Amino acid sequence: MPKDIPELEKSTITQIKALTADFKNKFWIQYYITSPLKVFKEMAFHSNLSLYVFQKSFRGHPLMEFLRLLSFIVHALAFLALPFSVFMRKPHYLKSIFSYVLIIYVGYLIFIQRGIEERYTLPILALSLIYLAYFIKTRYSLISKKPNTTPNK
Repeated sequence: MPKDIPELEKSTITQIKALTADFKNKFWIQYYITSPLKVFKEMAFHSNLSLYVFQKSFRGHPLMEFLRLLSFIVHALAFLALPFSVFMRKPHYLKSIFSYVLIIYVGYLIFIQRGIEERYTLPILALSLIYLAYFIKTRYSLISKKPNTTPNK
């Protein structure tokens, strides 16, 4: 890294910052709402099966298409369940792992990085899937609880 930044580079940096600020002011809905939603859509709604065998070799085969659909559903649900993790009633250490870390990282990918590739979501995929299993388990146990029919004494 050079000690002094060349004037041309300083000028370019200033122009880019001015252009960015102008864009944020004029198109704030697109910058703060529409673009992050598009990035989230790209990040969450795919099967996450990028190996050649899934994309080329057996594409169109009924069993492979079923696997792709199942993977899509699980992957999409894992990301759609994340906002509910804030309301998790468990010890703080679990909430910090399965809620705060995931939401901060996904928020970073959506609002700051805005360029999604599979390699950026892989670090949180396991935690997201574990939380999805926990989320489904707790919802199922809430639904399947039988009301107490014994009279109070």
